[in-house]
Amino acid sequence: MDQDIEKIWGLFVKVNNISDIKKPKKHSRKKFDKTKEHCEKSLDLHGYTEDEAYDQIYKYLVLAKKSGLKRVIIVTGKGYTNPLHGEFRKGVLRSKFPSWMQYSELSLLIRSFKQAELKDGGDGAFYVFL
Repeated sequence: MDQDIEKIWGLFVKVNNISDIKKPKKHSRKKFDKTKEHCEKSLDLHGYTEDEAYDQIYKYLVLAKKSGLKRVIIVTGKGYTNPLHGEFRKGVLRSKFPSWMQYSELSLLIRSFKQAELKDGGDGAFYVFL
């Protein structure tokens, strides 16, 4: 399998006349396992509307709680930069998430929440403690 990847990479570099790009690094299995242990489960809300995201969070937290999980990560996304004006707009889901966790029935399902560390999504994700 690694030989196939080497061949494909070599062909890609040759066809695109690229010589100064470094080959992608392999991720060690050990590093992946440590990351997986750090977070029990996560939910990615990219692509959901506000109403869909709220429903997904509710279902997800109920299931996580029933499964006995203590902490999950919910990825809301950060927002985006408008390419025409260069202005940054905070994502709708990221803006709504804190109020959902504090002032809706979701607050009954959780102990607390906080913004995730950079390695787990930073500004675009939250830890939720069940």
